[in-house]
Amino acid sequence: MFAQIATPEAEEFTNFRLTNKKIGKDLIQLEFSVDRVLNDTTEWMLHTVRNIRNIHDWSRCIFPADDVKVSLGIKPLKRQIGPNTWEGFTYQYFYSSASHPIYKITDRSSWEIDGSAINNEIWMRNGSTDSIYKVTNSTDLYSTEWYLPGVANPNIFQFHPLQTHFQGFTFTASDKGHLITWPNKVAHVRTLIEKWRDSDKIAHLHEHCNDLMNDFSTVPMEVLWLPGKQDRVGTANIYNSIRELVHEELHTQIGMKRERISTYGVIEEWEEPDFNHYISNGAPMLLDAGVKTVFIANQCQNVMNVWGLSNMCCNVDFKIADIVGEDLFPSSVNWLKTMGEKSRCGEIQPCLPWLNCLCTNRENKKA
Repeated sequence: MFAQIATPEAEEFTNFRLTNKKIGKDLIQLEFSVDRVLNDTTEWMLHTVRNIRNIHDWSRCIFPADDVKVSLGIKPLKRQIGPNTWEGFTYQYFYSSASHPIYKITDRSSWEIDGSAINNEIWMRNGSTDSIYKVTNSTDLYSTEWYLPGVANPNIFQFHPLQTHFQGFTFTASDKGHLITWPNKVAHVRTLIEKWRDSDKIAHLHEHCNDLMNDFSTVPMEVLWLPGKQDRVGTANIYNSIRELVHEELHTQIGMKRERISTYGVIEEWEEPDFNHYISNGAPMLLDAGVKTVFIANQCQNVMNVWGLSNMCCNVDFKIADIVGEDLFPSSVNWLKTMGEKSRCGEIQPCLPWLNCLCTNRENKKA
């Protein structure tokens, strides 16, 4: 367990040396000095949208980083969650430098019950891989990365927002007990969980992100352990108690009301859209199933291209694509609403957050 720290200029800090330690009943504080390595590719871009490369004396590999201070704080922790008492600790990284600002610390660790990934179950609700995965041997491969074979660029998402896209915590179960980790503050944490082939470890990689700053700290990560074997129902109940704790705590911190997720339908394509097909085949099936909300993919012109750069999440303009048609698309949405009113649903609501931006954009232009 330790952090990876680098600047946008591709300066990575290495050779961590313990310079001071404070050990008390309620806190262990470890302080480190570091060196820095100047790598090749920075995160900054040229006008040509290419990464800037570091051009430097290649005979020098390691540079001093005298004003960089890194520390790790560890505190003991006991939590009562439902009928169970969990024990563990929190840990948190701190960074300070006047000349090398950062915006991210990658927390790298591996967590396995009984020191081995074998017979560990990973419970992670997500949209890209199995929500429950049991490691049975060292050759097993597991990753929360969204990889989509068959499309032009199958590498969709590598790290996911832990507190929004994922469930907000990690949950590992075995016959020995249950292990959880979670950041106990609302924060921008991006996560990748992997069990590598021919490895006995379950890697937890968390990118703690923020603004570019000289003084940076990760949010506290809780690591909690509950010993004892449970049957399937018992493990599911424990999982749900953790989920309730995490979701209630994070929503309360920012004053956000919790909303229960309702059933909805998705009309999404990875090829050219065919709204006549959606109307005649897809929509009636959703309506007959009693679905009241239908998500329709972004149909704006800027995501229809031939260079492999398409991304429905990133609008540049709000012009409906020619292949869809400025006239056909609104009539399709109105048809969905009309059919919903005639069906037993009573009402159907197309889910089009990007269309709201389109309408607002056009109203502003008219004004």
